Amino acid sequence: MNRLVRNIVSSVVLLSVVTLAQGRQHRYVKHATFPEGASLEQKTAIAAKLVPSPQQLEWQKLEMTAFLHFGINTFTGREWGDGTEDPALFNPTEFDARQWARTLKEAGFKMAIITAKHHDGFCLWPTKTTDHSVVSAKWKDGKGDVVRELRDACEEFGLKFGVYISPWDRHAPCYGDSDAYNRYFIEQLTELLTGYGTIHEVWFDGACGEGPNGKKQVYDWDAFYNVIKKYQPDAVNAIMGDDVRWVGNERGMGRETEWSATVLTPGVYSRSAANNKNLQINQKSADLGSREIFDKASEIFWYPSEVDVSIRPGWFFHSSENDQVKNLKQLSEIYFQSVGYNSVLLLNIPPDTRGLIHENDARALAELQQYISNTFATDYVKGKNCFGTSQGGCREFKLKEEAWINLVQVQEDIRKGQRIEGITIEVHSDNCWKQVARGTTVGYKRIFRFPDVKADAIRIRIDACRSKANISRVSAHFAEDLDKKDKWTAYASNEFNWADRDGERPWGFVQHNGKAMSRSARIDNKKCSEVTPDGILRIWSVEEKDSVDNGFGKKVKYSHACFRSAAPGTDECWCNFTENMRIEARMRRSNNVGFNNALWFMGNNKRPWPSCGEIDLMENPQKTVNHKAHFTLHSEHHYAGVVGGKGSVTATHDVGDMTQWNTYWLEWYPDRIVGGVNDCAYFEHRKGDGGNMDWPWSDPEGFYMIISTGISDQTDAWPGAVNPQEWDPSNPPCMEIDWIRVYTNNDFKKN
Repeated sequence: MNRLVRNIVSSVVLLSVVTLAQGRQHRYVKHATFPEGASLEQKTAIAAKLVPSPQQLEWQKLEMTAFLHFGINTFTGREWGDGTEDPALFNPTEFDARQWARTLKEAGFKMAIITAKHHDGFCLWPTKTTDHSVVSAKWKDGKGDVVRELRDACEEFGLKFGVYISPWDRHAPCYGDSDAYNRYFIEQLTELLTGYGTIHEVWFDGACGEGPNGKKQVYDWDAFYNVIKKYQPDAVNAIMGDDVRWVGNERGMGRETEWSATVLTPGVYSRSAANNKNLQINQKSADLGSREIFDKASEIFWYPSEVDVSIRPGWFFHSSENDQVKNLKQLSEIYFQSVGYNSVLLLNIPPDTRGLIHENDARALAELQQYISNTFATDYVKGKNCFGTSQGGCREFKLKEEAWINLVQVQEDIRKGQRIEGITIEVHSDNCWKQVARGTTVGYKRIFRFPDVKADAIRIRIDACRSKANISRVSAHFAEDLDKKDKWTAYASNEFNWADRDGERPWGFVQHNGKAMSRSARIDNKKCSEVTPDGILRIWSVEEKDSVDNGFGKKVKYSHACFRSAAPGTDECWCNFTENMRIEARMRRSNNVGFNNALWFMGNNKRPWPSCGEIDLMENPQKTVNHKAHFTLHSEHHYAGVVGGKGSVTATHDVGDMTQWNTYWLEWYPDRIVGGVNDCAYFEHRKGDGGNMDWPWSDPEGFYMIISTGISDQTDAWPGAVNPQEWDPSNPPCMEIDWIRVYTNNDFKKN
């Protein structure tokens, strides 16, 4: 066992065996080992008693921290420099660290982390180890120190301070000579940790390459962390550390189920590779802390997630991206899906070539701060709102007045552990209780969003938990509808009005008889659909008494309905654009097993599938009745195969109750697709992610839309394949659509 691991384990063991104040239960600080042969019940009891270290607890309270990518790349226009850059290029003529700190403080951030050295090896402080630093820059005639000025500004404005220092150094001649470079890096690290006062976070990534000698550098993480423990013992160690872990993406999207008590072994431990491989998990895994996964584990860690994302497409400043700064809606979604998902948000704001936070970035941050402040300024919950309860328990909270709300915030007292596994939020409205949200984990903070409702009370129900759940706070708020704020303009709408029927089909749609849709089911809209007098498109599925011809030479036992919008370019087509648009569909479905509701968006039919690609929205395959919406984008080069397969994008979202009306939506932009259910965005896919340049970006002629029950009897391909034996013949699977609406924003350009 190496020195660092031995020291950490010894410290953790000593901490974990300490019995806290008199009469309080035994707890494990940061780490616990499951006894050999322990039952699931015993492991669950141990997991319930795992708590954060004091440093981790304080870090979690920060909620929003800022990353400042600044260096030689700022002046070369690159994201990754190669170490050959001329240091003289570094010349921020209007450099003002106080402007950085003031902007961040006013925007609600609690800490700033500076890229003291990136992969190019250029140092933002006057290091004694190399002249590839500010000492060789034109800026201040080589006498400047970015780290010093930012550290002083953070102290002035009450911000905590952190440093990123890249272990990968493409300039250092000794890189690749592992022992020599490790000594070199330790000297740089020591300078930063001893010369700039208190450092609150040390941020390492795992970037590693070959040196000039052609050998891959082997980092001495043991020695690196010993330096941190020696000089900055209260600093948290992220991402290649054991205090803070990476959430697994750089899109700003956390998990709805986010465990801080996780079986993912931190990379600093020599056993991490073997442990994580044995459990078949990594930082990107969806399940890192359920009973199912820790039943297979030998130990568990308090290892909370950090969500990192840049306010711009790039991490360093590029003037070409000045008009691509994330807007309020994007930033608010990032906030709700990071801080609101039991994580800390690390938002990158790259200073520009002047040495200032650009006015576009500052404006976006100010808008976000104002939105968050306005949203949480009024808490409608009346009286004391902390409580403890066992599984199945609930607590009712009166509101100060009858009020419109669309957001409930719940927090666990993580000083006693993270214990909630299932939770339901109900509101009292119109003299009855209504379920508005359901979830799994809570942790330090969970924010539940739902459609606007006027209520006079809320109720929190703990559906599942480990030991006793300890709620430290419950609050209710109203958040402004940013869809209205963004001023989407109605472009087209199909309300399925009774008077607008075209014979037996809804106006604007035709029967879809594509061969791919008809392999195992007969398309029979006349038999399996109707537009009801109250303007609802209702479609269902039936089992045929005898096999029927589906029109393509096959005998099938099932019939269903399938509509499509007219092909792009025709007079009836209202979906002939692929950017700056939003499509909404208000839908509900019956509670039947083996039934998929689906909205499909297919590339134009001038090219055959799969080269044209498709987006499948609102598939909810079911072996048992569930309420998860599913999204996948697949195309010729990024094919998902089956539901949950390895496509360019797959995502699921727990809607709560699909038998109720919910609004499902997609937004297209020139560089990304975003979508979700009601007020929650649960996926985002950017052009080029994973190398995907396929549809919709390669199909400017547009697409058409398919509405289908998604019938399948291929049980090896679809989890929700038809199982008629479980159907009630008098109540066949059914989906209903109230309306489909298309909106554009001010940047819309019709093809």
